[in-house]
Amino acid sequence: MGIRVWMHPKFNPTNKYNDLLSRSLENEGVEVREFSFKKIAKMKRGDVVHFHWIDSYYQKNNRWSMLVKSKIFFSFLYILKLRGIKLVWTVHNLYPHDYKWPGLEKKIRAQMMRLCDKLIVAADSIKQEVVKEFGIAPEKIEIILHGHYYGAYPAHHLSYRKKYNIDENRLVFLFVGAVKEYKGVIPLLTDFTNLDDRNSNLIIAGKVYDGLEKSIMQFKGKNGVILDLRFIPDEELADLILSSNFVVLPFKNITTSGSAILAASLRKKIICPSTPFMKEYFNDSIAIMYDGSDTNGLLNALKGCMSDRKNKDIPDEAYRAFLSKLSWKKAGENIKNLYLSL
Repeated sequence: MGIRVWMHPKFNPTNKYNDLLSRSLENEGVEVREFSFKKIAKMKRGDVVHFHWIDSYYQKNNRWSMLVKSKIFFSFLYILKLRGIKLVWTVHNLYPHDYKWPGLEKKIRAQMMRLCDKLIVAADSIKQEVVKEFGIAPEKIEIILHGHYYGAYPAHHLSYRKKYNIDENRLVFLFVGAVKEYKGVIPLLTDFTNLDDRNSNLIIAGKVYDGLEKSIMQFKGKNGVILDLRFIPDEELADLILSSNFVVLPFKNITTSGSAILAASLRKKIICPSTPFMKEYFNDSIAIMYDGSDTNGLLNALKGCMSDRKNKDIPDEAYRAFLSKLSWKKAGENIKNLYLSL
């Protein structure tokens, strides 16, 4: 008898991760359907419901509305459990990037973790954080590595250096993605402009949030800074990243980093804080890591890249090892085996 899983979401318009995961499972013979509570009647004993991001099911700006919404959410989950349907949750982040009620948020997520039959995390460091923060038994948590993005974002061979009028010989640092406060873009701009390297550029490409527009715009045209402050569609991502030498990810607080995996999948070196997750996924051949608690950590990392321009490429062996380690076939096999264990 085959396995049927109801994935939320099966496909994600803003992240290729779910598409790749669903296809890897289908390649292993798992039937993957899009989850919705409206489809409860179609779900049968032994089916699996696999969640990824759950905050849309319970978050509200009003505390009491959030309590009511979360109660409704858990009522549906209890119905699923009573019908013999198994629950799995991939915990991508300990908490959502945006939330208003910390205490309530923690209680809801802890309750969800206790209710699930299995939790999946992408690294041992995340497992340890989940155990510590929410008091979950370690044996309930399975570590399955996040797959790579090789081939997921095809290149169209457009030169963003030409678009931004950047000479081919210049060193290009890139930040790409939603520009939010926790991602550390203002400190990156400050450090880069203070270095005033006449042979380097920093591109900030992404839509601005959290009221940062005024702070970002003060760096426009300053010391090699190029701003492209709009949502970057999927079809532009690969060419934009391939036009750079380094992808800079100065996040202040991050659990799993799909952006880092995407950059490395396109064979671009990463500059990032030496978080436990980053150290588990990347080595010195792929990432230039700095101490995030050191106020000069990012500055010195940028300075080092500017002075050692020959060390900007990922070696063949390191690149092949990275893609092998984050194989989607392995991920599909491991998650299928997890479903079977339920």
